[in-house]
Formats: sequence, structure tokens, C-alpha cells
Amino acid sequence: MVQAAGVWVKGYDETSSSLVKALNGLKGTAPTELIQRLENTLKLRYFVVHGFFADGSFINHPETGKKYDFISMERSCRTDALEREIVAFTKNALEWLAQEF
Repeated sequence: MVQAAGVWVKGYDETSSSLVKALNGLKGTAPTELIQRLENTLKLRYFVVHGFFADGSFINHPETGKKYDFISMERSCRTDALEREIVAFTKNALEWLAQEF
């Protein structure tokens, strides 16, 4: 949450997660495919917004063998452990993600 003028305001992640939970709770209201697309897009958004970007050309796609353009690394802030996650992106994947939003 973010504090603005002494009042705590929900951030984007909390608001969008609440939307996904609400849609999942109202089965049949929204198409399952739409809910899954939203969930997947939000996971990738996290790496784009909060991750550290670097050249990803040293990683090959496991199916096509093509090199990635970027990697995004995100370290967990909720632990002292050196945990991190890495997601590889192509330029086309980032354009697709922008289109999803």
C-alpha cells in the first residue's frame, strides 16, 4: 500500500489481485479464459515494472532455440534470503504484454 496525504491507498497490485479474486468468486460472470489471461498478464507485469532488466541473449528458448532479447530479475523484498526469480523476454513478448493491458 502507498501512503498519500496520511491515508493508505491500495496499490495497483492489490487492486488488480482483488479484481482477479472477485472474478474467480463469481464463476460464470466472466469467461475463464479472460480470468486466466488477466492472472498471467499480471504475473509478467510484476517483472516488467519491478525487475532489473539485462541482456538476455545468452539464454535460448527451450523449444525454438532462439535467443531472448532481455531477462528481468526480481529479488524478493520480503525475505533476507538471496531468493530471486528470472523471466526471459523477447521484444515481441513485451509488445504482446503491452497489448494485453
